[in-house]
Amino acid sequence: MLYEDLMADPQAFVDRVCAFADIPAIQLSPEQLAPVHSSETSVIPRHPAWTRLGVSVGNWIYDHEWEAAVAVVKRLRLRRWFLELGSRFPKLEREVEHRMRRKLMADIEALESILGRDLGMWKPAP
Repeated sequence: MLYEDLMADPQAFVDRVCAFADIPAIQLSPEQLAPVHSSETSVIPRHPAWTRLGVSVGNWIYDHEWEAAVAVVKRLRLRRWFLELGSRFPKLEREVEHRMRRKLMADIEALESILGRDLGMWKPAP
């Protein structure tokens, strides 16, 4: 199963996972179909070292289930300071993308053979 399958038809993707796991089917709700943590809004942190530290501390607090501390952090909107105020990532240059796809061509074709599927969407444009 591929990410493209999930994006094309989330319900069919989940149905296949449930069938494979031999569990009852799960009907996805509209809320479950909404995008979560999209990378489209990701930015380059203004202060990468502070961001790494902030994320590490936040994960540690969350892992130790300190709900009060989590509530304080949310109220202070530190996530915004660390993760939302940077500049946008530059768009991948077409030539770089094409070069990477060419470099991965043998792997893509090997995976096509294994899966018995056309992975033309991963190959470089002619």
